[in-house]
Amino acid sequence: MPDKTILLFISALLLHVHIALSQTFPCSGDFIISIYQLGEAPTTSYEIDYNGQEVSFTPIVSTDLVFNSAGFNRLDNFIYAAQIYTNNILRVKSDGTYEVVGSEDQLVEWESAAGDVNRDGIFVLQDRAEFKLYFYEVSEQFNRVNEVNMLWHPSTGLEGRCELPLDDVVFDPSDPNVLFAYQRAWPSQGFPNQPADTRGYLIKINTDFQSPEFGMVEIVAPVDDSIVIHLGGLFFDAKKELYAYGSVVPGPILEQKKLIRIDKLTGETTLIGEGPIATGVDGCSCPYTLDLEKTVKKNIITCADEYIQFEFELNNSAEIDFDDLVFADTFPAGMEIVSVEPENPLSVSPSPGTGIGTNILHYQNAFQAANAKTSFTVRVKNPGTSTSFCNQAFLQVPDDFGGTVLSDDPNTNVFSDSSCVEVTAFDLSEAMFTAIQPKNCLSQDDGEIRIVSNLFNEGNTFLVSYLLDGILQGPFAIEAMDGFLIIPNLEPGLYTDITIGSSIEETCFSILPGSVGLFVPLGIPDINIDAVQEFCEQSGQEILLSTEGAVENANFLWTGPNGFQSNDPIVNLGVAMTEHSGTYYVEAEKDSCYVFDSLQLLVRPIPGIDINLLNEEDPCELKSLQLQSNTILTEIDWMPAAMLSCEDCPNPSILTLNDATFQVQVSDQFGCQNEASFEFENILQKSVYIPNSFSPNGDGINDYFNIHTNCTIETILRFQVYDRWGNLLFENQNFDPNFEQSGWDGKFQSKELNTGVYVYWTEVLYIDGSQEIFKGDFSLLR
Repeated sequence: MPDKTILLFISALLLHVHIALSQTFPCSGDFIISIYQLGEAPTTSYEIDYNGQEVSFTPIVSTDLVFNSAGFNRLDNFIYAAQIYTNNILRVKSDGTYEVVGSEDQLVEWESAAGDVNRDGIFVLQDRAEFKLYFYEVSEQFNRVNEVNMLWHPSTGLEGRCELPLDDVVFDPSDPNVLFAYQRAWPSQGFPNQPADTRGYLIKINTDFQSPEFGMVEIVAPVDDSIVIHLGGLFFDAKKELYAYGSVVPGPILEQKKLIRIDKLTGETTLIGEGPIATGVDGCSCPYTLDLEKTVKKNIITCADEYIQFEFELNNSAEIDFDDLVFADTFPAGMEIVSVEPENPLSVSPSPGTGIGTNILHYQNAFQAANAKTSFTVRVKNPGTSTSFCNQAFLQVPDDFGGTVLSDDPNTNVFSDSSCVEVTAFDLSEAMFTAIQPKNCLSQDDGEIRIVSNLFNEGNTFLVSYLLDGILQGPFAIEAMDGFLIIPNLEPGLYTDITIGSSIEETCFSILPGSVGLFVPLGIPDINIDAVQEFCEQSGQEILLSTEGAVENANFLWTGPNGFQSNDPIVNLGVAMTEHSGTYYVEAEKDSCYVFDSLQLLVRPIPGIDINLLNEEDPCELKSLQLQSNTILTEIDWMPAAMLSCEDCPNPSILTLNDATFQVQVSDQFGCQNEASFEFENILQKSVYIPNSFSPNGDGINDYFNIHTNCTIETILRFQVYDRWGNLLFENQNFDPNFEQSGWDGKFQSKELNTGVYVYWTEVLYIDGSQEIFKGDFSLLR
């Protein structure tokens, strides 16, 4: 054991020595404001504090030179700044020492008051003389990486260079390519502050090297000039909210010693508090850290509430995972933890002796992922007595991130403040209550008493008892809604001495004043909606809604889809349309007694159909019709059927070579019908060519007499040649056209015939099934 103790001591000592030697600032999300007086050394940096009443400065480091344009670099936890009266760039350390990391050779000396470091370690400075932005790598080595002249974005309606001397700039922690700044609302003498229309506005600058809008300035929104007219320091906190601190305005010396919060999207300005006068102001912060919020769902509860509910949110804005965090929260004695939801939110179980059943919640080696939030709810048992208390959780984090993070109540403007609760007596003397009379004429037990009071906190269970016609009923455990409690399922009668109290403390209760009467319904017969429940759109059917059984002198209220209402006993919705689909309710009332019914009505749409022509690209291919639908079709009827290969299939072939109009009627699986037509224009025309001569001389040209055609002919049924005395010289049957050797070669019985005039007769079959005969004479030439 002694050896382990010595080892732990040595480890702690080495860690202390490392931190001391590094001389870094913790990345804790705190606001750091650096101030120098009238351009004279030293420059002192302060941490801004706020206790709910006033802003104060706590000194953290002082240097023996004047610097400005400070930015916190989260990659090495140093502050970088421009050294005034030189062209140097400094690395400022937590012990007040500094080192020159580089210089800007284009400048003799800095005329700069605005600078910051983004999450990628890029330090940006604005030089007021040139209205130019310079960008540097500063973490491991010094290197200027870019520069750009500030230009007005086209969206501003302004043109050319943006010649605004900025007092401070700050990078959006959510986007390293967005830089926020503020244009003074007060035009200081000798200090350019144009254009006047944008004075007092929050502005932003594009710092994306790859963007075509690099260096362009956009106008965001005005900052409330009734609160502040000059800002010297800008900061983002760990919640990614934008803050600023005012500084003295030259010219008429106006004190702007105010800490404000600014909505970065709308410019909405909130005054946090006032503090010391500051001149030569510059601000920086490191928002890339951990933040812990703790809120109470209800700050004021009563002794009758079961529990107090606390909400926690742990936000890790750093780009690293943490697996060595320590979370702790201790509640007052007697307030044991009832539940933690979700269980083990920080990926570890509570430390031994803490958690549910104790008043301490402690997690050792807790985990939080990079750039992630963890939310959880802790319910603590109500002490049941009037009391008030404030308590605060803390998170132990690595020293580079501040060491200890105290929880913050986001409902206040105080930084890192406790969450406070007040437990009061339970008094319902001012509560409002109403009686909901029984409506169901059959069971008569659906009456309610509704009690409205801000003492009812959602989820808490209360014990309720009462006298019904002088007989004690209860107690019943009833869970409250937010701001009201309902005693349900009540029958007619007189309700008195309604007592509501705590489920954990017998002495904590309250009695409602007065009495409540629920009355017996006078009776009305049950009703049922009488209507067909399913229709097809455009069927021409009308939808009628009525109730079975006559209810004389009753008042009706029909309600339905799309805001439909009617007071008629019988409702005609008109011709069935799809917008009629939905649930319809009817309420019949007579003598304060109500009966109800409902009906689910469905109007199905007509089946959608579309007709396309297939094989359209190939002029010789038989054409087909393609029927497509968005539903399942059960019946198809094509007309005229004689021109198609089938009359009840989805893809019939077209059997005609003539233009035609095809119609189709369809029914879907639900019996809904539709029809459509298709105009068919046949681009393929019948064509037959029979030559008037041929020369069978063996030269390979026109050696056969044959039939020539396009693809409209399916076959040549018969082809005959006669001499002029009527003798049959040649015949061929059932052969394809355009095949030369299928024709006559000018011979009869293998002998060549003489030159002369001969006669032909042929019959052809077209692809649409029609036939045609051709006849005539031709010449044989040698």
